[in-house]
Amino acid sequence: MNQTIAIISMLHEPAHRHSATRLFRGEPVLQWTLKKLAQISRIESVFILCWDDQSPSVAELHRPEYCNIACKGRRQHMGSLEGVAAAGRWLDGWRG
Repeated sequence: MNQTIAIISMLHEPAHRHSATRLFRGEPVLQWTLKKLAQISRIESVFILCWDDQSPSVAELHRPEYCNIACKGRRQHMGSLEGVAAAGRWLDGWRG
């Protein structure tokens, strides 16, 4: 049987305002995302990919029985990742 793994990358998000701290309807965006993923029966596990400076906020929200935190280390400049994130901010309706 195939395993389906969901990866939530926060590497493109800034240190001060990211999915674990930014609110949507009174709850962190990451919490909303994890709730939605938990409703999908075919997803075996979730990995949250983040920088060390984001990990304390992520740790407060993650569900150890369902998801894992994968810290990438100290924040680094990655030009290509920042370019993709910037392009996404300018797209019209890119989140469907």
